[in-house]
Amino acid sequence: MKTIIKTTIIILAFAIGIDIMCSAIPVSNYNKVNNTNVTLKKTLNLTDEQNTDLMFFYNMLNNNIDSAMCERDSVTRSKMLANAVEMNTMNVKMILTPEQYHKYLRILNLTLNNKNIKISKN
Repeated sequence: MKTIIKTTIIILAFAIGIDIMCSAIPVSNYNKVNNTNVTLKKTLNLTDEQNTDLMFFYNMLNNNIDSAMCERDSVTRSKMLANAVEMNTMNVKMILTPEQYHKYLRILNLTLNNKNIKISKN
């Protein structure tokens, strides 16, 4: 039950970050307000070093998603989203344990699905 609540909190924090796309509020500042850093650290049971690295890649992913969602051409947007997620998962895989990585992928997948963001490999 606690895992479901934590996962929901992370998804909501990520979803709110995506909702502010193309706005004047930087995503990284908004995430600080929502305490995403602490939530992911607790949910994935991260060390301080892992947490620092993950937050770097998390913020990079948010920035890349923001850029992609501002793209008018749907084909270009889709490719940018796919590249952003692929780059994020490759980087995150190097810093997390297999169990942490599996949890992270579930959170990311749920978040993208809930926001109706479709990732295509083409």
